[in-house]
Amino acid sequence: KYTPGLTQYMIDQDDFLAYQFEAPIVQVDLFLGHLRRLIEGMGGALVERKVAGPIESLEADVLVNCAGIGNAVEVEGLESDARMRPVRGQIVHCENRANITEAVTIGAGAESAYMIPRGDVVVYGGTSDDGQWDLSVNEDTVEDIIRRCKKLLPEEYTQGMEDRIVGHWVGLRPYREEMVSVEAKTLEDGRVVVNNYGHGGSGFTLCWGCADEVVRMAQAPGT
Repeated sequence: KYTPGLTQYMIDQDDFLAYQFEAPIVQVDLFLGHLRRLIEGMGGALVERKVAGPIESLEADVLVNCAGIGNAVEVEGLESDARMRPVRGQIVHCENRANITEAVTIGAGAESAYMIPRGDVVVYGGTSDDGQWDLSVNEDTVEDIIRRCKKLLPEEYTQGMEDRIVGHWVGLRPYREEMVSVEAKTLEDGRVVVNNYGHGGSGFTLCWGCADEVVRMAQAPGT
């Protein structure tokens, strides 16, 4: 069983798998701010607008389609990709009073729970609702997340979490059947279009590698 502060796990006959490792944790607001500053520092500009039509309608020598779920058929997306579908996720944000610094994911049978510290808050989750588009907070799901976290996670990490809730978050993971779409094509007018979408819940994990591949394809689309 998992015990905070110990360097090893104790495995009993009911446990399937346990492992421990050191890895970076992305604090989303800080990371996205960092990326924005990188772009601006290289002379780039971020412009928010709605694209009504295929990505080819935009004016640029190289177009990179990172629209995620915006490529789904249901939203008349840029690609209208029938393999794209949402996997809804709901999480709970709680005040990090215990100064938690390590993330934990535990599964037991058909149930699982996780917690990820992000500075002054801890993210508790979660759900994986395949094909669901609803972005509203479901109160029954909130109660179920709390129940699973209290059941599976260390008590010192979940004690009084109902009183520490500071917010909720619902999002749609841009899942693509079979594989992520990272591919390039050259239009008749010579412009290059590179797809980079469908990463599901692994966007931060895959972003740097996919970005390197996008650059390579943009520079040599036929390879």
